[in-house]
Amino acid sequence: RSACPLHRSWGDDNVAKVEVLEKEVAAFEAAHGRKPVVWLDALRPGAGARGQTLAAMPAALGRAGRLLILAGPTLPARLWCVCELVVWVQLGRSLSDVDVRVVAADGTVEGAKAAVGAFDAFHVMWTAAGSEADARDIVDALGLVGGSRVNDIIRSYLPLVQQAADKFSRGLKRTVSPTGSVWGSARSVPSQ
Repeated sequence: RSACPLHRSWGDDNVAKVEVLEKEVAAFEAAHGRKPVVWLDALRPGAGARGQTLAAMPAALGRAGRLLILAGPTLPARLWCVCELVVWVQLGRSLSDVDVRVVAADGTVEGAKAAVGAFDAFHVMWTAAGSEADARDIVDALGLVGGSRVNDIIRSYLPLVQQAADKFSRGLKRTVSPTGSVWGSARSVPSQ
């Protein structure tokens, strides 16, 4: 198997994604004595050619031993992200080989709940692509699977996202605000 693909949405908070990744790298290094190798499609040569990237997606995901998902509230609303999650399952890959980490832009329980809610309310008709050409290509690819099956596949990730959100919430340091509310401190990314 090759590098672990990193699955994330461009629309989710970049600072929160980096904070989560830093924790993941540190945990991996502690466990394995080396830095992890990840596959990030946006950094590969020719990444601007979406049709080529779409065609290469099954091969890249098929070689991977695990999939790391940084689940934020925009991830299931992006057609490209949906396609990657569908391809993983359609390749016969197990959800037990998927690691989910919640990306909560505000570092709060509400931020984590937003990611869960986005997966819970998912329907493929509410997704969007970056361009009409991307939408056409991805819809053609997903059409081979069928809309109902796409909806079922994305919702099958919900328990993993819920577990990650629960772990995120438990890891927040409880602080009391001046108003007496109990929340996690902003920009705090707990161990997931």
